Amino acid sequence: MKNLPLTYLFFLCSCLPLISQNALFNNMGALLYTAPGAIVKVQNGSLRNTQSGTFTNHGTTTIDSSFYNEALTQGNGRYLVGLHWVNDGTFIPDTSYVNLWGDDQFITGDSVTRYYRLELTGTGVKTQQIRSYTLKTLTLNDRELATDTTFMHVLNADTGSVLRTSGFVSSLQNGKLYRNTNTTDPYWFPTGSSLGTTRYRPVRLRPQSASAQTFGARLANVNATTEGYDLSLADSAVCKLNPLFFHRISHTAGTADALLQVYYESAADSAWDGIAHWDDQPLAQWEDIPGTTQANGAGMQYVEKNTWNDFATSDAFVLDRVRPARPVISGSDVVCGNQPLTYSAQPDNGSYTYNWAPQPGSAQPGGAANEAVITWDSLGGTGNLTLVITGPNGCSSYPAMMPVTVSPAVTAAFTYTPNNTFGSVPISFTNQSVNNHSNTWTFGDGGTSSAEDPTYIFNNQGTYDVMLVVTSEAGCSDTAYSEITVVDGLVIPNVFTPDGDGINDFFEVYLTGFDQYKCEIFNRWGESVFSTETPSIQWDGRIKSGGLASNGVYFVAIHCSLKGKPFKYEGHVTVFHKN
Repeated sequence: MKNLPLTYLFFLCSCLPLISQNALFNNMGALLYTAPGAIVKVQNGSLRNTQSGTFTNHGTTTIDSSFYNEALTQGNGRYLVGLHWVNDGTFIPDTSYVNLWGDDQFITGDSVTRYYRLELTGTGVKTQQIRSYTLKTLTLNDRELATDTTFMHVLNADTGSVLRTSGFVSSLQNGKLYRNTNTTDPYWFPTGSSLGTTRYRPVRLRPQSASAQTFGARLANVNATTEGYDLSLADSAVCKLNPLFFHRISHTAGTADALLQVYYESAADSAWDGIAHWDDQPLAQWEDIPGTTQANGAGMQYVEKNTWNDFATSDAFVLDRVRPARPVISGSDVVCGNQPLTYSAQPDNGSYTYNWAPQPGSAQPGGAANEAVITWDSLGGTGNLTLVITGPNGCSSYPAMMPVTVSPAVTAAFTYTPNNTFGSVPISFTNQSVNNHSNTWTFGDGGTSSAEDPTYIFNNQGTYDVMLVVTSEAGCSDTAYSEITVVDGLVIPNVFTPDGDGINDFFEVYLTGFDQYKCEIFNRWGESVFSTETPSIQWDGRIKSGGLASNGVYFVAIHCSLKGKPFKYEGHVTVFHKN
């Protein structure tokens, strides 16, 4: 402590000329010492330590212009530099603090500087022209540290050793920000660039081991093609690659896997859900990294790969949109025309849109998002079912195709007469099916038939569902239905003798419960000889002129309705009398 005042006074005396404009303080080989708590200011000028001089700084030295170290500088003090840091000698950082507080400034010289604590303030960009190291902390604040084609390496493995508000580290070509790690906590790499459009797009890495590792990162704020990573070359899983920027991320020490997060701003950069990695083998191309996820964080968006360790093939990574995998179709490939079938697809993802295209045929949505109901064309032949799925990122898969053999459609149809009838009256069925080879009739009362055009009698009153199932030679089938109502059977006389002997003198039929009635009897020439609209039909054999009908066969037509359904009986009656 006894020699402190002398050294300090000597230094003060040496600095007196620095008060003048653009002064330069030169230490020409002397031993300069600033004590703890001392304050030295080189106003409007530079400080040069040269010719084997020794500058031991334990105080606070403020230099308005540049600091030139061409000899030995050491100590635990503070260096507040307003212009350039030029190190051509030996700088021993001890526990010192360096603050570059001016406008645009350079870190340059022929010798590498190892800072203990480096902080950037002021304005402008702080640009390195030589690689540099930081032993304790790198504080960016709101400034850009441009490493150019070299690097800044933060040796302190504490996750908080790089600090910022809105500043970032930019680099060119192989330049990077390197960080040492020794925990499994996440490490931020605040990479950005003011080249062209200013962007801050950081990377975050979380080592999977607490052993010593070193990682590096750079934001390449250009289209990757301009640096030799052709965006037109990509594997089939890549739908689109980010044309605005990419990252160079390296792992230079250690072998641990790492969680990798690449950040972006969707409003400015568009949306991305994957990361692609440049690989030279077997083809030089971008290859999508499988198993990535997209999320939001730190006021931005990011894509994450939870485990990654291939930094050796190349250090180039770019955001991409992942193409959905080619789907796999499940369903029948031998089908019948005009018959709906359900098909499904894998993957089953509720966020996907499934675009089904049957040819020839049509598609309707199925019961699930990955299902469709396909109706194949009735003509038959060879067809294809094509499926393309589209993800929420707008990317579509390559098409999946299923060849399909379509047999001609079989169509079931029939008519019958009478439409509704009385019990015991035969009904004639006419088969109008197309491409049918076999027929199965069920009449709803237990009766069946395999005839082409059967005739059937319902013996009991009721409503019956008649079903026809037809099958083609190819095994295709179709079904037709119809409902038939049968009322109580009628007893219709087929002969009567109107000769007044009191035996079988009348043609009598009784109808009850119907809404409308009409009975009409015709002679052999089609002339109406009797008609009535009463429910009780009684004909005494006299014709409309009043005379007795001649012996012979007469045609009987009875029409009535029940709840709007028409019923009809048509038959014959024979008139025979002795008169």
